[in-house]
Amino acid sequence: MEDPDLNTPLASSAPAAAAPAGGHVDPEALQSMLAFGISESHARRALLATDGNLERAADWAFNHEGSSPQRGSIARDSRG
Repeated sequence: MEDPDLNTPLASSAPAAAAPAGGHVDPEALQSMLAFGISESHARRALLATDGNLERAADWAFNHEGSSPQRGSIARDSRG
């Protein structure tokens, strides 16, 4: 049995990327990241690294906590 579109990529049903080329991020996605306690610079980096996907960006941010300077509440306390 033949399927003519077997090798055709599926169309994405995800919303448009919040991080278009040029390094700009969606302000609403950025505000959501800040509400999670992620610093602005780390949130921007996460959104850019994940093409603006908020769920993936949050996951990226929490899994890369030490990879960029941050002042948000997810920074670890050095006092133990």
